[in-house]
Formats: sequence, structure tokens, C-alpha cells
Amino acid sequence: MRGYALVNESTRPELTPAVMSAHASALDAQQRDVADWWERAPLPVSCVGSEKDVPVDSGIVLATYVDTLSDPDALAYHTVDQYGRPRIYIGVGIVLANGGTISGPGGLLSAASHELIETTVDPYCGFNVDLPDGSAETPLEAADWTQGDSYEQKGLEGLFVSNFCGPRCFDASAKDGPWDRMGLMSGPFQLRPGGYWSLRTGGPGGQWTATFGKLMPEWVQRAKLARGGRRELRWQR
Repeated sequence: MRGYALVNESTRPELTPAVMSAHASALDAQQRDVADWWERAPLPVSCVGSEKDVPVDSGIVLATYVDTLSDPDALAYHTVDQYGRPRIYIGVGIVLANGGTISGPGGLLSAASHELIETTVDPYCGFNVDLPDGSAETPLEAADWTQGDSYEQKGLEGLFVSNFCGPRCFDASAKDGPWDRMGLMSGPFQLRPGGYWSLRTGGPGGQWTATFGKLMPEWVQRAKLARGGRRELRWQR
């Protein structure tokens, strides 16, 4: 991957070119932070006018804002498209219909941030991590565990991005933190109150189950269980 391109296909008037540019700036700044935490190459984020502006073989990952996803209950997801490249989709309508804002805490920008983080860490939705007791495995989803936590991007007033886990969160032997960007976890494999995790027992072809934090809203729980994206890939394994 060489970077991300934000595309606005939503009809919402709030998503002006200036707002999209601000989102790109916040996501670009956070990606440098994610790259540092996960020892990845920094992936720049910019805006484009149309998906047609990004050639299939460009190495640029499209992150598209749409009014409603194919499953109307879905919130946002990252997946792999028919060309074998990572893709991101963010549902604008479901965020705003449930009291979310365009750029505030837990809002649309945070949802987009969540998916960019996870695509950077695991672009092809292929990695799972064993739980410490070996009873199950969980996908390497760096923002699921911290869902509901967001912070104002440094130097960009009013633009809130998603909290995320670092590698220590998925390492049972890690004795020293921080385990997440906001420093809210006190140890590895620790679910935040608004977060969730997916677990698979029985190895490949086994059973997937989801566990939600006690403060995750019901509408977000429904969104996380909606068909589509990486979750659908998991059910099909």
C-alpha cells in the first residue's frame, strides 16, 4: 500500500470539500502515529474527487463515504475488493441518525479513523492472534478493543480520531505499557467499556462469537453484527 484516498459519495450537505480536507489532514496526522506504534511505513491520506481518479494498480486504498452501506445496519468496515486490494467504506447516515457528529468524539471522522487504523495494521484481513490461554483466537483488529474512545488530533482543534491498540495489547508477555494510544488499558487483551472483540474457537472453520463492552450502544452492536466487510469474511472461513 502507498496511501489512502478519501472519496465523498454521500449526499449530505455537511460534507463540504473543506470538511473532507480537514478529515484527510487529521487522518494523515494519525497515520504517522499509527506507523510509529506498529513499525509500519507512514501512509499519506489525501482527498480525491472520484474513485475513477485512483487506478486499480496505484497502491492507493480507497476510503469511501456513502449515505448507506449495502447492509443498512452496517456502520463502517474494511475489506478486500474484487481486484484483491484493500477497501474501506464508511456509512454517513447511520452515524448522524444516531446522534453522531461529523468530526466530534465518536463521530464520523472517528469511524473513518477506526477503519484506516485497522487496514494499516492488517490490510488483507488475514491475521489472527491466540488468546493467552489458547482457548480461542481473535482477529488483529487494532481499534475494535478501544471502540468508543476517541481523542482530539494534536494541532487540529475539533477533529477527533479513534483510539487504537498497539502491539503490546496482543502480547500476553508484555509487562509494560502503554497498550493503547490513549493509555487507558492497564494490560494486554483488555476490552474497553465501549469496545468489542470477536473470538473463534475450533480453528479454521470454527465458530465465531462476539463480545461487547458494557457501554457499547445497542445500535453499534447491531452495526458490528451486520453482514458485510471483514465480519462476513470471518463467517465464511
